[in-house]
Amino acid sequence: ILRIDVNGTADTGQNYLIPADNPFVSGGGLPEIFAYGFRNPYRFSFDASDSGDPRLFVADVGQAMMEEVNLVEAGGNYGWPIREGTTCFNPQDWSHPLGSCSTDGLSEPLIAYTHEGDLSAIIGGAVYHGKTIPELVGGYIFGDWGRGNGRLFVAYPPGFVFRSWEITEIQMSIDIGQLLGIGQDENGELYLLTKDPGIGVIGTSGLIQKIVTISN
Repeated sequence: ILRIDVNGTADTGQNYLIPADNPFVSGGGLPEIFAYGFRNPYRFSFDASDSGDPRLFVADVGQAMMEEVNLVEAGGNYGWPIREGTTCFNPQDWSHPLGSCSTDGLSEPLIAYTHEGDLSAIIGGAVYHGKTIPELVGGYIFGDWGRGNGRLFVAYPPGFVFRSWEITEIQMSIDIGQLLGIGQDENGELYLLTKDPGIGVIGTSGLIQKIVTISN
């Protein structure tokens, strides 16, 4: 993940500036890098509701076994290709993780889940602060592509600091279909970006749907 200042031009001729507090400005990596160790970060969001600096949530699509969400901090190493989620990645046999690996210096994922059933690729979302669905307030809303059968989840912070967030599936009153993205409006309400039903992976038409209620 790179962090640059697009509102200036460097003396070297680059059409951007590098923030002075980037973690590798003085060496150890390219100065543009903010955090690393991601395989395929797919959607990220900032949560600025709490006091202090905004929190950066990044969903990272796994190779074969697990999906994850990370709370990103400057200079953090989030594990790939040493780990996939909470498992030790085996580059010779993706479906059989290694029994152990060195995790020194690696940041733990906030959320991690396995490829059970049709779960296959995480779709990053956002922390919900809207008013339409009060039971979701404070939860991180995310989805899974589900091999074309999209599903939604909410994760809440645990009671203990060093535990993963607790995941619950959100039961929808409609079939989502192929979920591509999750967004929010200025009031914090949620929207889903999906493909039109039945058009397959190469179709070019889709829908934006606002979530106004969820099933019990």
